[in-house]
Amino acid sequence: MRHIYPGNFRIYLYDSEMEYFGEHIKERVLSFWTSYRSEVLLLSISFILMILSGGFFFIQSKSIHAEKVTSKVVHHRVQDTVVNFIYVDISGAVKNPNVYKLPEGSRMNDLILKAGGFTKDVDSQELSQTVNKAHILSDQEKIYIPRLGDSQYMTKSPSNLLYTDQSERKININSASEEEIDTIVGIGPAISKKIIAGRTYKDIADLVAKKIVGQALFIKIKDSISVY
Repeated sequence: MRHIYPGNFRIYLYDSEMEYFGEHIKERVLSFWTSYRSEVLLLSISFILMILSGGFFFIQSKSIHAEKVTSKVVHHRVQDTVVNFIYVDISGAVKNPNVYKLPEGSRMNDLILKAGGFTKDVDSQELSQTVNKAHILSDQEKIYIPRLGDSQYMTKSPSNLLYTDQSERKININSASEEEIDTIVGIGPAISKKIIAGRTYKDIADLVAKKIVGQALFIKIKDSISVY
């Protein structure tokens, strides 16, 4: 006989009663399993699927977050890319002649569009023969778009790209006025002032040495200038 003391009450349970109690519990469990086996299995499978789905969505969200972070990094890198600009002077038969700021590597056609396109008095025939719209522009370049009637006063530049209103004579960069220097193809008012401020020159190559013009522009104008 076993003695159990719950509180102040003394209960006596014999071994046979304990066995009966154990068998009763076992029967209830088996009965519950037999009656609700399908429901228990369904709930178990649902619980497992919920855990798997949660894990999948967690991994998915982490992957999306990583992609967004990578995208932002790439976007910032693109924004951090340095863009160099050039300044080009355009005049003649364009609607808005001016000095324009353009990204380095821009072409003649980009400048023409920036200047509003051609005016009605543009000499289309001369334009098609002398102005290369695919020409890559350089910094401090001067562009003249021919008007009707200009042809008889102008000679083509050696590159066959632009026009110059100068004659065959060379411009003395040591003595010419700002207006005379400004007539050299590729030279604008800003460079004319720099050339005058940088005098005196012993050789035309001094323009590059003194950083008055760049090498590309110097090659274009070297046949049009002199120092004596």
